[in-house]
Amino acid sequence: MKKLFFYLLIVGFMISDIPFSLAQEHTGNSILVEDSASEFVQSIDWNADGSMLAIGHIDGTVLVVDASGTTLATFQFDHPLNEVEWSPVDSNLFVVAAGAPGSEDFKGLVGLVDMNTATIVNTWDAEIQATSVSWNPTGESVAATIDKPHPLGGETISQINIWDISSYLLTKEIPKSFNTVSWSTNGNYLAGISPIQGGIVVWDIVNEQEIFTYFPEYYGLSDVEWNGDKLAFSLSSSGNETLVIWDSGTQESFILRDEEFNIGDLEWSPNGELIAIVEYQDEKKILVLDSTTGEVVQPYPNIQGANVSWSNDGSRLAFQRSDEVVIIFIEN
Repeated sequence: MKKLFFYLLIVGFMISDIPFSLAQEHTGNSILVEDSASEFVQSIDWNADGSMLAIGHIDGTVLVVDASGTTLATFQFDHPLNEVEWSPVDSNLFVVAAGAPGSEDFKGLVGLVDMNTATIVNTWDAEIQATSVSWNPTGESVAATIDKPHPLGGETISQINIWDISSYLLTKEIPKSFNTVSWSTNGNYLAGISPIQGGIVVWDIVNEQEIFTYFPEYYGLSDVEWNGDKLAFSLSSSGNETLVIWDSGTQESFILRDEEFNIGDLEWSPNGELIAIVEYQDEKKILVLDSTTGEVVQPYPNIQGANVSWSNDGSRLAFQRSDEVVIIFIEN
């Protein structure tokens, strides 16, 4: 069992020429960095070398900070932001998925940001909205789940678009309705939550076919994440099946956590030994689990976390709660 020690770095934000108005309070092993006002934090992600954390706000603002919480850059998209994700190989590139249905003022997009120049270098049209983004393991392409108007009117059409990062060209359109997507570590599969089919679907990109589906008795899927050959997915309203692992090598799945709690976001540790989850019933809490046994290695109760992200070296676990971000420093 790993022994976890932590410092809490709580980061708040506001949109201004000086992004932080800091007041620091030192209490034991914690550092509190507060701000007077901000918008709701929607998504967080560490870059490939663990030197920067991107924090996406629902108003379209993306703040990039270093591991100490110091602001490095602020970007503004004129769209409600849904997800931010760094390249798995280039520590200076990240993409965002943005947009919202029901408003002509908020057209969807996928944006590419380069921290070398601190600029938004390209945007792709996602029509109504882009709900999720995921890089392929080589960092050469990015996939996004998008919604677009039906040509005959009425309901929208959902699909997955894949763009080449170098040429910015659209290279593939996949007619699958996912509201979240995760690209497999081997680059062969896309996994997602399909609201139309009511379950988890794994799509073989090369052979263009479904290779795995999982339909819970009570639909309430929350997140999907790959680590190596294994896909973890969480359920928020499915009885006793709350965290499931599927092995693409053996084609077998097993229930890792079967308590009657809802699980939201999940994130594998880089070495695949641990999984951090957001579990909630009466209140939210962060749990770090052994990915083989499901045993709770470390709980962080009463934190009210929402999204989680491991740094690439496994030394830091960041999570967001409303308009704050907390970084836990982990000692192996």
